[in-house]
Amino acid sequence: MEFRSNRLVGIFAGLVTGAISAFNLAFFYVYRQEGVDWFIGFIGFLFLLISAVCFTYSTVVRIDRRRNLVEKITQALFLKKGQIRRVSSFRGVSIIKAAGSSGGRPNMKYFVKLRGSKNMSIPGLEPEYEYALMKAREIAQFLNLPVDEKPRTEFVWT
Repeated sequence: MEFRSNRLVGIFAGLVTGAISAFNLAFFYVYRQEGVDWFIGFIGFLFLLISAVCFTYSTVVRIDRRRNLVEKITQALFLKKGQIRRVSSFRGVSIIKAAGSSGGRPNMKYFVKLRGSKNMSIPGLEPEYEYALMKAREIAQFLNLPVDEKPRTEFVWT
């Protein structure tokens, strides 16, 4: 069983930061003779780096029941970080509610987390509780773990 982060979010963020970078670098190039501050060029290169990270960022969680392992790999640019846990180190599967507001109206997203001595989040935000519950049940059944169906609020944004 495998879960991957949404690549479209990274592509969109990369395009936005890339456009900001292009504007800053073009502005710096055109007006550099007139004494524009070097800081504009630095900000352009910084946004170019952020854009590259956004384009290349990904998270994959692989659940291998045969080997009794859960592996999470996060990578961006040339950096790669991996975590490997035994299935027996998890006590259950939870649904986490991320509550906040967007444009003055309430906005809820849900994601699934494997609970244990060290928790592990499964990639993917779900817009509806029912989708997250189906995902949690599928994982719990696959790993033979209990599901905590009551969502927990873990963080809030405004």
